Amino acid sequence: MFPPNLAPVPEPVHPRARARRKEVPAAGIVATLMHTPLLHALVDRRTCLLRYLIPGTDRQITRTVGYAVRADGSLVVRIDGTGTQRWWRAFATQYPVQVYRRGCWYHGHGRALTHGQYGWRHAYSAYAGRYPRVVLDDADIFVVLTLAPDTSERPRLPAQSVVSP
Repeated sequence: MFPPNLAPVPEPVHPRARARRKEVPAAGIVATLMHTPLLHALVDRRTCLLRYLIPGTDRQITRTVGYAVRADGSLVVRIDGTGTQRWWRAFATQYPVQVYRRGCWYHGHGRALTHGQYGWRHAYSAYAGRYPRVVLDDADIFVVLTLAPDTSERPRLPAQSVVSP
């Protein structure tokens, strides 16, 4: 054990690196639960999976997010206004997205709304109605996901191999 004045100085950990380590296992667990038929009902009412391409690349991202449903059937995802999350920037303009909910993938588009933009108050109200204990702020950003009707795709199961006697 070193005396306090001779102890090696720990290397600083970048805040984003620490946050990533915490998010990845939880997202993987929730995604697994959502694809397990018997367990998906536990998380399906409040969470969904978003799948989209990073603009300008071929890199596909899948995120687990909490959502609220608006009266028109679109989904509202809240981004905390602290500035720690940046993934919503892909939706600064209307952008294609796939949403996994209720055992199906749905095609649609998402649009990020900041305070003062048309639709932000409606998104705020929908989210506040679904999550009354969450403290919302004017700095919060909402991503509104509009799903196209009749675009659901059930995940395909691997073909079962039959062995004849």
